[in-house]
Amino acid sequence: MDLCQIYVFCTIFRLVIAVVNLKCHF
Repeated sequence: MDLCQIYVFCTIFRLVIAVVNLKCHF
């Protein structure tokens, strides 16, 4: 797996976690 792909995957994963946290709080 390419380092660039890992970086993009991690960024998307963190974005999803942030959205889920917002939906849980509000």
